[in-house]
Amino acid sequence: MPIAPHIYFPQFLDDNDPTDRRLGLEIGLDLLKHCAELWVFGTSISEGMLNEIEAAKRFNIPVIFYSDRCEKRFTEY
Repeated sequence: MPIAPHIYFPQFLDDNDPTDRRLGLEIGLDLLKHCAELWVFGTSISEGMLNEIEAAKRFNIPVIFYSDRCEKRFTEY
C-alpha cells in the first residue's frame, strides 16, 4: 500500500509550524521503518526527501528513483 505522508500529514499538522513540521518528519521516518521500498519521483530532492533517502539506506530499504514520467531510472541499496 503506498504511503505518502507529505499528502496526509498536512491534513492535521501545520507545515509552517516548526513543531508540527518536526513531528511530521519524525512520524514519516517511523513509518518508513515498516516500508519495503522508498520511491523517489522527479529530479528535485528536498531536504526532507534527502533525510528519508538517507534513513532508508540506514534501514536497508531499497530506494527506487523514477523520472517525472514515472519511468524507473535506478535503484540504490
